[in-house]
Amino acid sequence: MEHSFTHLVDAQRKFFAQGHSRDYNFRRKQLCTLKRMLKKHRAQIIAALAQDLGKPSFEAYISDWYLCMQELNIALTNLHNWIKPKYVSAAPFFLWGSRSCIHAEPYGVSLIIAPWNYPINLIIIPLIHAIAAGNCAILKPSELAPHTASLLTRLIQDYFPADYITVIEGDMHAAQALLQERFDYIFFTGSKRVGPEIMKAAARHLTPLTLELGGKNPCIIDASASVKNVAWRIMWGKFFNAGQNCLAPDYVMIHQSLYQEFVRHAIDALKSMYGSISQESLDYARIVSDTHMERLINLLPHSTIVYGGTYDRASRYFTPTLITDISLGHASMKEEIFGPILPIITYESLDQVKEYVQAHPDPLTLYIFSNHQKAIDYVMRTIRSGSVCINDTLLQATNSYLPFGGIGSSGFGAYHGKKGFDTFSHQRSVIHSSSYTGLLRYPPYRWIHQLLRSFLQVLVK
Repeated sequence: MEHSFTHLVDAQRKFFAQGHSRDYNFRRKQLCTLKRMLKKHRAQIIAALAQDLGKPSFEAYISDWYLCMQELNIALTNLHNWIKPKYVSAAPFFLWGSRSCIHAEPYGVSLIIAPWNYPINLIIIPLIHAIAAGNCAILKPSELAPHTASLLTRLIQDYFPADYITVIEGDMHAAQALLQERFDYIFFTGSKRVGPEIMKAAARHLTPLTLELGGKNPCIIDASASVKNVAWRIMWGKFFNAGQNCLAPDYVMIHQSLYQEFVRHAIDALKSMYGSISQESLDYARIVSDTHMERLINLLPHSTIVYGGTYDRASRYFTPTLITDISLGHASMKEEIFGPILPIITYESLDQVKEYVQAHPDPLTLYIFSNHQKAIDYVMRTIRSGSVCINDTLLQATNSYLPFGGIGSSGFGAYHGKKGFDTFSHQRSVIHSSSYTGLLRYPPYRWIHQLLRSFLQVLVK
């Protein structure tokens, strides 16, 4: 099926050119409208997430609804200060008498492409920043979360004019057609496989963009760690949303002296959280599609399953699974797992861990479990990552005052809070010159040459 979205992009570009979205009161009103929409339809949002992902209501509330409300409240509280010009010092000396400032200007028409694993959070939070910065926006939700995408389409249509904000549903062909258009900013959250294609599309029009991708996030546990506490926190972080999380712990590297104790506490934690039969738990999500189920099933061979390993294709249930006795070349170590399988690997020294992680693409996040500051400093100094969480999991993405983003192959650019506003804003430099600014700049230079040389020698010391 042929798609063309030129008319839609042109309509938004025309709306933007009228200047409505730049106005502070307009931006604030739209953020309040979005907040009202989320509050009024919270139950529908949570129900749609349950239909698409079997997402437990508490997980849906916390990760897909509450975090959006938190971002909205921060934007509404701080927007007035964010949009003010920021004055800076005037240097070099011949600018004395002038005023220099930075204006945060909206880019224009933005495209926000979101994945299926947090289909409200990962589209609404970038939208909050796009609105706050004064942009128009076209939203492309994932077709793998159809109930959420359909609900989002209806709600946005009811609350916002299409030439300001609109939603485009559809599969990869719709996304490809959108990427043929010229946007002023592209914000993409998704896989490392698709990220380069988004970048190629943006390059055709020299469009600035943010790529929020994934990565194999290591959990490094040294010999000083409190094993029971560590096990509970990793089990929670790993199996939240059935492991379908770009921030999920992807594999554990644990000092060999703690392995047996860690496995015992991990199994106890899983049974306590989800019961002996996790398929009956109301607090455990399902796998998003049959294709993802098969991919996960194919990661199990040639490993020792110490817990779980069972699944039901019909209901897309995959039990929380711990595997070990794998080589570093095992299938589970070659790609981001993005599901409820956790490989556990032992090591003798942190140097081994460093060498392994350094030899692979930079992770989106790094989890360090240790009670020794020297060990923490060593790992942070030698391993790059988009973010770090020490002695816990996932929490680094919940603080809206911390920027969230990747590095290297896990993406570039960041958002959340003020950083999100900056991401969707062009930092425009402005200088106001006065009638006496730079009076000594004009030729002939000879009569002031010696004076300036002497003055500058003092200035630059």
